[in-house]
Amino acid sequence: MRQPALIWLASGFCLILLGAGLNGCDGSTASVETETPLGVIAWAPVQLATDAEGRPFPGVVRSVQRVPLSFEVGGRIETLSVEVGERVTAGQVLARLDNTSYRLAYDARAAAVDEASAQLREAEQEFTRQQNLHGRASASEAALDAALAARATAQARLAVAEAERRGAEKTLRDTLLPAPYAGWIAARWAEPRQQVGAGETVLELQGEASGFEVLVSIPETLVTRLEPGDPAPVRIPACPETRLRGWIAEIGTPGDHNSAFPVTLRLAPSDCALKPGMTAEVLLADHRALTKNPINQTTTRIPLTAFLAGAGETHCAFVFLPDSPDSALGVLEAREIQIDRLTAEGALVRDGLKSAEIIVTRGLPFLHDGQRVRRLAVESPNGWTAP
Repeated sequence: MRQPALIWLASGFCLILLGAGLNGCDGSTASVETETPLGVIAWAPVQLATDAEGRPFPGVVRSVQRVPLSFEVGGRIETLSVEVGERVTAGQVLARLDNTSYRLAYDARAAAVDEASAQLREAEQEFTRQQNLHGRASASEAALDAALAARATAQARLAVAEAERRGAEKTLRDTLLPAPYAGWIAARWAEPRQQVGAGETVLELQGEASGFEVLVSIPETLVTRLEPGDPAPVRIPACPETRLRGWIAEIGTPGDHNSAFPVTLRLAPSDCALKPGMTAEVLLADHRALTKNPINQTTTRIPLTAFLAGAGETHCAFVFLPDSPDSALGVLEAREIQIDRLTAEGALVRDGLKSAEIIVTRGLPFLHDGQRVRRLAVESPNGWTAP
């Protein structure tokens, strides 16, 4: 009793396979008139490959202007009022030490200055008195010389006391940690009540005056192909519609326990509101290979999902031919294309497509040459369609 149903199912399955096999690019006739509804296609415009494509590497944005901050004197941290990522202004006090002992030392030096000043006044008065007596022949030359020497000694003692007071005053000021310039707090290495030594890093400050750069780790298999000055496009997830222009500024050496090479890329000014710590994606290309095999003026780029793999370099793509220039209705043309190479940006097409043609980006195995379709009306912000 179930045999007719099984035969009907098998027949339907064969029809599906037959329909799937008529997707063109193989020399077969693909025009099949059916009454099925119009298919809706996801699409993207074919783009010219105007720049070198490369491998993506994750990186971190940081300021070109950056400095570790530390106290010039040791002590216990009394306040530490900034957090990582906080913006600060030039001269803003970021942290302070307990200055009790330094304040007492300053007060002692200030008192020593007062004492030396009083001694100098007494010495000057005595010298003036001896000078007057000597003028009336009432004092000896020796007494006048002694008064003169006492005044010079008092002057020297006052100079020493004032120098010591200035040193104590500077030491007292060194218990404050001000920001040398405006920027962001990139790292915090201490906490309140912690004992720190002179020169021990407490905070790391990154400024904005000199621009930004990206730090990325590159494996040794690629670093030998890079040179300072090589261009490298940079994407910032916080600015998805903007591709930043960057170039290699420094190629460092790996650390003791890391085989990757730190590479620093300088970023050109842009409208993106960059901040230290943002993530970045750097596209690094082998420019020596590109010199030998350059991208010509007719090379185009399509998404990696916009073609069906074929034999060798020949593959199949579907181009949308609208009924009129502004129409969303049209037919598909199966077209053989020659792919040069695959990159992180997409497939580079050497022959078979022209810039600005509309190409299907999804569901290619279920399409065929000559099929009438309707394309989606919305493109994604970056130029590729959203299926």
